[in-house]
Amino acid sequence: MKKTPPVVLTIAGSDNSCGAGVQADLKTITALGGYAQTAITCVVAEVPGRVSAIQAVRTAIVVEQIRLSLEAFPVAAIKTGMLYSTAIIRAVADELAAMKKVPAACRRSSDGCLQRGFAFASLGDSSLPGMDFSSRDTGHSESG
Repeated sequence: MKKTPPVVLTIAGSDNSCGAGVQADLKTITALGGYAQTAITCVVAEVPGRVSAIQAVRTAIVVEQIRLSLEAFPVAAIKTGMLYSTAIIRAVADELAAMKKVPAACRRSSDGCLQRGFAFASLGDSSLPGMDFSSRDTGHSESG
């Protein structure tokens, strides 16, 4: 009998060069044997070493992407990347806090310089019992 791969939802920005964001997450999750789902927070026009534009996705659309994935799939883990704005961070935090079953982990990992204003610090201020928030980056909350 074939084992069903674990479903991992990544909530992050889209990078057209595929070196970061949900595109990189899709490659990594798939390579590790998972089934990747995405919720896009913003679209970034970039190439290595150069970001030329960022357009946020409306908060309601971000939330709806998350809701539909959580309703339709047995999400085992959630990974967050660039949430971009305080409004999106708060909406994502509210949606995750309302979940009946908390996935295994929740991680933020994108470069804080692409976060808007004090957005990077906002997620750490959210109260989400049972979720593990960590970052490979340091010092971003101060860099705003």
